[in-house]
Amino acid sequence: MTSSTRLTDRVAATLLEEITSGRLAEGEKLPTESQLVEQLGVSRTVVREAITLLRNAGVVESRQGVGVFVLPSRIAPLDLSDESAPSVSLALRVLEVREPLEVAAARLAAERSSAEQRREIRTALDAVDAALDSGDDGVKEDLTFHAMIAAATGNPVLASTVSYLGEVMEDGIRTSRGIESLRSDFMAAVREEHRAILAAIDSRDGQAASLAAAEHLHNAAIRLRASENI
Repeated sequence: MTSSTRLTDRVAATLLEEITSGRLAEGEKLPTESQLVEQLGVSRTVVREAITLLRNAGVVESRQGVGVFVLPSRIAPLDLSDESAPSVSLALRVLEVREPLEVAAARLAAERSSAEQRREIRTALDAVDAALDSGDDGVKEDLTFHAMIAAATGNPVLASTVSYLGEVMEDGIRTSRGIESLRSDFMAAVREEHRAILAAIDSRDGQAASLAAAEHLHNAAIRLRASENI
């Protein structure tokens, strides 16, 4: 994959995030090509290629002489909520889906990420540690750390999916984290596992990153189950 292709994927991922988050609503016009060039700091060619990716995916449409607009979703939004399931139980179910995606994301981030993206991942991890040190549960910061890794893959579908699954799991993780805080060994393990993932990504070692992520997600499931019995 060339650097130009990675940049195109990153711009497409950025625009897709704007759309899936609702900041760019259905039927809304995207910023002009010139505005996107200025906002994102990329060339017109990269912007055009990113728009083409989104158009081919059925996310946007180009209207001659008017602009590019967000299309209505062609499928019903995925809804994983289950009010009958305890939040920790739901988190465990979602974690089973999330685990292989995060393992792939860690490997791809190690192989594809730019120096700037690795700095952003490092900053996100620092925010997790700062939140925990201040007595906060660090859940939002934790999910951001994982989302930044997924974003660094350059794959907008993977990034959006990981981000969405993290949001679904948030309440369960928060419940578990509150219980886990009673076990200093749990919190120490979380920090150590995060650092191992970051170190592998920084070293551009895809295999080590995937192994570190697999261990982290496997242990996260163990901690979630254990939290129900503490």
